[in-house]
Amino acid sequence: MSMQKSTIIKKSLQIGIISSLSKVIAIARETLLVQFLGVGALSDAFYVAFQIPNRLRKFFAEGTLSSVMIPAFVHAHKEQGNSGINRLATAAFLWVESIVFLICLGVFLFPEYVITKQAQGFSEIQIMYAKQYVQILISFILFLSSGAVFAAALQAQHHVIVPALSPAILNIIYVSSLFACIWYNWSIATFCWCMVGASIFFFIMQVAAFFWYGFRFEKPDTKTWNDLGYVMFQFLASFISFGALELSHFIDTGFASYLKQGSITLFRAAFNFINLPLGILSASFMTALLPYFSKLKYKEKEEIEYHYTQALMFITWMTLPIVFLMTVFSYKIFQTLYASRFTPDNIIETGNNLIAYLIALPFMAGNRFLLNVCYIYKITFAPVIIAIVTTGCNYVLNKLLISSMGTAGLALGTSIACILQTIFYILLIHYKAHIKIDFKKFITFLFNYSTQLILASSILYLIYQGLYTIIAQQTFTKDLIFFTINQSFFTEGLGFWMWVGPLCAVYLASLYGTKKWFNIEIFYL
Repeated sequence: MSMQKSTIIKKSLQIGIISSLSKVIAIARETLLVQFLGVGALSDAFYVAFQIPNRLRKFFAEGTLSSVMIPAFVHAHKEQGNSGINRLATAAFLWVESIVFLICLGVFLFPEYVITKQAQGFSEIQIMYAKQYVQILISFILFLSSGAVFAAALQAQHHVIVPALSPAILNIIYVSSLFACIWYNWSIATFCWCMVGASIFFFIMQVAAFFWYGFRFEKPDTKTWNDLGYVMFQFLASFISFGALELSHFIDTGFASYLKQGSITLFRAAFNFINLPLGILSASFMTALLPYFSKLKYKEKEEIEYHYTQALMFITWMTLPIVFLMTVFSYKIFQTLYASRFTPDNIIETGNNLIAYLIALPFMAGNRFLLNVCYIYKITFAPVIIAIVTTGCNYVLNKLLISSMGTAGLALGTSIACILQTIFYILLIHYKAHIKIDFKKFITFLFNYSTQLILASSILYLIYQGLYTIIAQQTFTKDLIFFTINQSFFTEGLGFWMWVGPLCAVYLASLYGTKKWFNIEIFYL
């Protein structure tokens, strides 16, 4: 195993384990949030208010900013060592936070305008509550974006543990705050302040790690400002392209606000669950791979194309089993977690939304990688055009599908737009960067993997149905302090995952363990 491969796999595993822990805590957070808010006008108001800073987070504190800053920090270190990173981090911190502060100020001063632009169908009561919440929540993006600059500098030098661990710590604080809010019957506004406090802690963590690894603030020179100017140009260009999925969700939310009250809550529940595997894959494999790909562009073309194809194969290998599992258990996910606040109709609607999203999960994950490849090769303008075109397609599809399919139509429209986006990115990289996919190898892999998946998934489904039937036919009751254990607990409650979870783990392990039987060879496995 080469040192490069060993490093990527090691970092991916480290970040993946931490990120998975964070996502498990995130599930607990979402479950408690539903318990706290319920489903209705007030929950819709909170989610719309929260989406505004959270959407800015996707641009200024996660994907977009990281995608342009990490290669820039790699380049700065290559030319000037740690001093280059110090100067660029200082300049980026000053520049980015100036922009974010002005945005926060605008939202704070004109909350009603922002709310009504996002949820045109809101009632006056919903607008009133959403205004109150967004004026509190908007400040948390200020601290998250500040921390993200220093996190990008750390990731560029492969110091990934603190940036990867931070989301888990944030979620722990959120969960603790929700427990307190439910227990003491605190208001939603109080929970909003707790979220702001968590963002301050996140910022302190990143700055402390930045200094711990020997970096510091350093006065930027003329070259640093020039380099930052180009980075900011890339950032502005990527603002639309990298956030295409978030922009689509913004449009979808506007459409959902015209549907019955609670529709935004149900739509968001499905969107959050599709982001769980996306977040893990992005945080682990792509975070570890991006600095490597930034250096790989200086290598021979054949080596670049080899790793390009292998990365797409790996993303496909990771996402297809998740599509199967989440589709099979889509309704059970929401039944077991949210049954106390969701009606049966709510569960069915949210499950349908999730299935509609899952159609495009491999493409959503692939788009994040493909867009990063574009930025590494300084292709910045064309992805903006692609994002605008596909977002326009999403809007048209929403208009066509919402009347017949409701919120599921909105999710399906987003999925189709994501698939189109993947096709456009592959063509763009082919013609602009002159990097080609080895289609012969990819199609052979896809055929072999499909054969393995069909066989393994069929066996899993038969075992699942058999065990479910056996458990459902049992009659037993055991009263404990906080809940009762009976057959319903294992078929409709949280006990369902006590036996289905290990079953899914065995299924995933079997795919890895038997890959050689089906001639599946991927560099990153």
